Amino acid sequence: MAWNIAWYGPWMGLGKKSSETDILLASHSDSDGVISFAAPAMYPEKIRSLVLPAMMSGIAVVHYTPELKGAELGEVLVLLGLLGKPGFFAVSEYADTGMLDRVVKGTAMEKWKRVPDGEAEIRQAIMGFPLPKREGPAQVIVDASFSVKGVGVVVLGIIKQGTVKVYDKLTAYPGKKETTVKSIQKQDKSFSEAGAGDRVGLALKGVSVKEVPRGTVLSAEPVEVASEFPYRFEKSRFFAGELPKDLHLALGAQWAGVHLGDKAECAKELALYEDFGIVAVDTKPGKLRIAGKLIAV
Repeated sequence: MAWNIAWYGPWMGLGKKSSETDILLASHSDSDGVISFAAPAMYPEKIRSLVLPAMMSGIAVVHYTPELKGAELGEVLVLLGLLGKPGFFAVSEYADTGMLDRVVKGTAMEKWKRVPDGEAEIRQAIMGFPLPKREGPAQVIVDASFSVKGVGVVVLGIIKQGTVKVYDKLTAYPGKKETTVKSIQKQDKSFSEAGAGDRVGLALKGVSVKEVPRGTVLSAEPVEVASEFPYRFEKSRFFAGELPKDLHLALGAQWAGVHLGDKAECAKELALYEDFGIVAVDTKPGKLRIAGKLIAV
């Protein structure tokens, strides 16, 4: 059993940290399964630090405390509302629940469960979510890559669907570079295979670190790649003012500049393994930067 969580609000140390760049990654394992966390580590300074954890995870937990308020609370709720993420609030005893009632009224999060922000209560609530069946050809979403002496290129990521086995041949998109899985690790232990929902470390043969950066999709079957494509845009009802033509697009763990004209024109090729992404105005903190959702058509 494996749950992948986007964590928002003050971090509580619910798992052992594995890395911390613009995104904090941590995990907790016991006899019931593994809970993997992704949380913003450079927010509110960088909006992508807020967006990518939600794009990488299946469930969201909002740690509602007095510190989470104003524009920061607004951006979290707008983002999760656009994505339609399932989740719940872990509520501090000192939090203003009346304020929370007002800001979520009329949104999907109005019906979210609220639990105390104790470690046992949060883990129990996470494990109460059913795990969706994600069958199909193997796909792995890469969130980090590096070289290990004596091992070679290693990527960290989550298996989005299917099963990955040692010696499997996968293709890295958008670069379309073929690679072979040399070894698989979960929670620092070696396995011969891993399935959907697992956070894994894969040692790869036939690629360089530069060819499998964050956002890479490792897939057993072909994935469409494009730098421009037709689209439909759903503007957030909370985003005020005129929408700029030049914004930023998050698609899975990919992040790129995008110009919205007759087509969506990206600054680089993207793997279009999902048909939607989040568009953000990458400006300074202090006002809502989540502009809406872009859907490829």
